[in-house]
Amino acid sequence: MSAATKAEKVREIICRLVDNLEDAIETEAVFNRANNDSALHEAYRQTPAEPVYRLVRNTLLMQLALTLVRMHDRRTRNRASLPHVFELLEDQDVMAAFSGEQTVVEAICGAREKWLEIKECETLKQLRKHRNKYFAHILMDRPDMEGPVINKVFKLLDDTKPIVAKLALGVPGRADYDLEQLRERWWMCADKFWSAAVAGMKASKDR
Repeated sequence: MSAATKAEKVREIICRLVDNLEDAIETEAVFNRANNDSALHEAYRQTPAEPVYRLVRNTLLMQLALTLVRMHDRRTRNRASLPHVFELLEDQDVMAAFSGEQTVVEAICGAREKWLEIKECETLKQLRKHRNKYFAHILMDRPDMEGPVINKVFKLLDDTKPIVAKLALGVPGRADYDLEQLRERWWMCADKFWSAAVAGMKASKDR
């Protein structure tokens, strides 16, 4: 594979990673809005809809964990992941394709440094283990996805955001997107959705 072809593959993978990160941010907003609101818990508590409410929360958490961990999966020929990107970028001829702007090179180098800090971290190892044991297979010793593990999901999201954001600077049309703006927009969408759900539950109780 030529350096030019590898560079194009890098850009393609980065675009997929950006899309995946946006999915994670959107899921985080909807989950957190549901998980951190006592009014929601109270509205659904001891109602016929409470099991569905718990199912939605658990499904959102599972989706968020899956979305994040697969971004860090080991390289295969057809897998868009951070290890795949950085392995391709080890080729100096491939890096040369991104050397038109010094800021882009610096951003890619910064992304790689951050990735090296977390690629073998305990947070990622534990979440990958949970993904394999809890989400991907039906095992007899299924672990409980609660408490500190939930916190690790959000820790991995916070660690992954700057890596992908820096890489995006190397892709035309992807350099100017605002992750915080995306998060705020989805937080408002989630607020409207769950507020409407609470209103619906209250109206149902009053009937």
